[in-house]
Amino acid sequence: MQWVRSNIATRLRFPPERDRVPVRTSVHEPEAGSPERLDAAPRKRTAVSALPRTSIVSSEWKRRLRLFIQRFWQPTSACMTCMPGSWGNVMSLAHWTIALQTGLLTGLLAVLLTFTPAARFYKHRYSNALLVGLLTAIGDAYGHESHYRIPYVEHIVTGVVSALLTLAASYIFEDRARRLRAAWARVFG
Repeated sequence: MQWVRSNIATRLRFPPERDRVPVRTSVHEPEAGSPERLDAAPRKRTAVSALPRTSIVSSEWKRRLRLFIQRFWQPTSACMTCMPGSWGNVMSLAHWTIALQTGLLTGLLAVLLTFTPAARFYKHRYSNALLVGLLTAIGDAYGHESHYRIPYVEHIVTGVVSALLTLAASYIFEDRARRLRAAWARVFG
């Protein structure tokens, strides 16, 4: 047991060579043969860091940010489309406020689900669309009252349109928009 503690302590003080950061001296340090260097006392070289370098933002958080952005624009577009008078009120601040609130709520709910076992639904195209449609309907119902005569119809229609947008986006934008680039090349190229 003593050997294990000693070995761990040694590894903490002296990390393996592959984990060490290169030693860097001052930028303004004179060259080895210059007269300034001969008169000066030897400078101590210090390591910038003895810890391994890591990314500031992990790939998991990058994936969550991408997911939030996707789940923000799809419900916002669906809400803008399904609200009564949506095309006539495109420049209305109140209309945009409601649509952005729906997108924000849906995006936050989608990111919160990544911390649960329900995150596995994002891996499959149809379950992803169903989940986004459901989250959009919930976000829309929470965000504002229905503008239609029958209660909750607008929220359900908004959820369905959002699910269809999600499904279409999964086909169009998968593999770095391979299908979109191929269609563009056929038409213009």
